[in-house]
Amino acid sequence: MKEKLTDIPHYFFLIMLSYVFAFLIGENSTGGAIIDYNNQKKLSQAFSNNFLDTINNYESFGTRHSPIIPMFLGVLEYLSIPDKFLRLFHFLISLSLPIIIFKCLKLKFDFLEFKIKILLISLIFLSPTFRSLSVWPDSRILGLVFFVTSIYYYLHFEKNNLFKYAILNTIFLSISAYLSPNFAVFSIFFFAKFLKILGINKKILSLIFLNVLLAFPAFHFIFIEKHNFLFAAKAITIEGSEKHQFNYFNKILLISSILFFYLIPFIYLKILEINISKKDFILAFFIVLISSFFFDYKSTFSGGGIFFNMSYFLFDNKLLFLFISFLSIYSLINIFKNSLFNFLIFLLLIASNIQLSIYHKYYDPLFIILIFSIFSTQINFDIMKKFKSQFIILLYFSAFLILGFIK
Repeated sequence: MKEKLTDIPHYFFLIMLSYVFAFLIGENSTGGAIIDYNNQKKLSQAFSNNFLDTINNYESFGTRHSPIIPMFLGVLEYLSIPDKFLRLFHFLISLSLPIIIFKCLKLKFDFLEFKIKILLISLIFLSPTFRSLSVWPDSRILGLVFFVTSIYYYLHFEKNNLFKYAILNTIFLSISAYLSPNFAVFSIFFFAKFLKILGINKKILSLIFLNVLLAFPAFHFIFIEKHNFLFAAKAITIEGSEKHQFNYFNKILLISSILFFYLIPFIYLKILEINISKKDFILAFFIVLISSFFFDYKSTFSGGGIFFNMSYFLFDNKLLFLFISFLSIYSLINIFKNSLFNFLIFLLLIASNIQLSIYHKYYDPLFIILIFSIFSTQINFDIMKKFKSQFIILLYFSAFLILGFIK
């Protein structure tokens, strides 16, 4: 059944209007988008003035961003392209993200009502990260566009089992990783899926060769030429920060609590079902107990996610955060335990964050996209059809956006 313009819920036009307004007022609801953009602009200007010197000393600029976008912007700086034009061009390109997500939803849930798809797309337009990084150009959004495109071709492969879609998935994932290196780890998930479906044969060997070929320039730049900007860069400078940076107990609790934030309305409405399980309870308890013993993340590190900051804001300690971390891990275990691939995605989400500071924006709107694309979950879409459910979901994510403005 072909969708009509009249089928679009009225609230979506209001959300789209707010998105346009975001560009006009220079929205910065993440708090750091303008700072990141100005820092990146300095880098692109450096490329414009002296390309070779900038690329040869890239790690000295203290950025974790890939050099690809600053290099491209450096060319535009050299051509004296107006800044407002660049920002408008990026803003319009960013609109391709919700469009591709919509295509993913149509492909995976072909039975799903049009209005439910629009509801899920609306959550992208309410995302503070998507809005801010659309207004203030950032490589993460462009990387996310190509990453979601790789998901789209993976879903095509899963549905049609045509090898060309595995090739396209690999190519677009590679582009996303060059734009935003944190997406590179997801090659493990896709390759594991392809290996399970295809088995060991010429096709899987050709995928290995393609991955190696596409990854070679990055490998050469980072490990051969030793431009290891991913580790050289630090959001904050703290003596002995390397010890905290590779404390994965910090990441387990913080990232779990951030992911839980996006699950709350769906769990509350029973769109995602939580079943009481003694084994899950005990497992979650011991994970939190062990992790909390080694946990050494401090509020001075910046970031930490909404619940970590709330705990220190309200009580000046981490007790509330640890309690929410338990709920978070229990929920994640309960929802995703039916597939080892779900836990693989969770581990990759942790592995994708190699820096010291862990920001909420790294998983916004990424986790919502993953829940409704490559996670294997039981989703009760019938509940989402109800007006009350749609209202609560939209209110919840709108409140988060408003909180970003207040902060």
